[in-house]
Amino acid sequence: MFCECKEIAMRGSLRLLDRVFHCLRGGYYNSNIGGVLLAIPREIYQLYRHQMMSDEAIIQWDFKHVFGQRPDLEAPKTFNEKIQWLKLNDRTSLHTQCADKYAVRDYVSEKVGQEILIPLLYKTEKPEDIRPENLPDPPFIIKTTHGSGFVKIVRDKASEKWEDLREVLKKQLCVNYYYRSREWQYRDIKPKIIVELLIEAERNVVPIDYKIYCFHGKPEFILVMTARYVETRECFYSTDWRSLDFCRTNPLINSPMQRPKNLEKMLEIASILSSDFYFARIDLYHEHGQIYFGEITHHPAGGLGKFDPPEWDRKLGDMLILPLK
Repeated sequence: MFCECKEIAMRGSLRLLDRVFHCLRGGYYNSNIGGVLLAIPREIYQLYRHQMMSDEAIIQWDFKHVFGQRPDLEAPKTFNEKIQWLKLNDRTSLHTQCADKYAVRDYVSEKVGQEILIPLLYKTEKPEDIRPENLPDPPFIIKTTHGSGFVKIVRDKASEKWEDLREVLKKQLCVNYYYRSREWQYRDIKPKIIVELLIEAERNVVPIDYKIYCFHGKPEFILVMTARYVETRECFYSTDWRSLDFCRTNPLINSPMQRPKNLEKMLEIASILSSDFYFARIDLYHEHGQIYFGEITHHPAGGLGKFDPPEWDRKLGDMLILPLK
């Protein structure tokens, strides 16, 4: 009872800090002293959220902020609710390995062979090593290995602001992505920087991203994304390549997508790579007649991604059977 009251009090305090933080954020962007005004509330907010709130309390808070209600973690029904349950209850060292963009290469190589791995050009733990003289000829892509979201495409060394890039990387390596949405698998990854060959469909165009949603080792549907990092568009397809009647928040692809020539092989790879998990999204590329591995995602959008129409959240949830007590 005491712990429950403590959690309720903490959520109330976090809500108040959240309001103060967002009120002052306007001053941060619109005045020279905004950084000073925001610094102390921001530090208090981060300390409270990161160090004092439990994983379940943060998950409840974030879910209600997005969906307007708390998730049912005792008997989850929707896809997003079940992803939250997995975040709290399905934690293994294999999840950590597969979330690590460098360590996952060993897992993929062992399961399906290294030929689908994008060539690794450079690896370091030090941002100061990211200098043009240390790197091969472009095009290549620079990533951090311990989270999601940061990528830097380099097509011309001479035009890059390397010092600024090193500063960004320095800040990125200090971020522990576990605290953002309490995805446990990110907590213990040792941050690194990797440089991979940039696979391009044509000049300055990244390849189509095929994100295969797998439930209990079985591919069920595919999220197709085009023009990543530029003007992202997407749509969902069934495994037999029929357009599905639901979407997420990104703009839809305007015209029907051509079926990949190696679709069956891609589905086979996705099935093998997801077979150790209740749910996994396997991201693949198909370019120049070759299948390439992108990443393994266990909790798409942190379990906070809306579907349109909303009833698909429940339909997808029905595909995911959890070992509930």
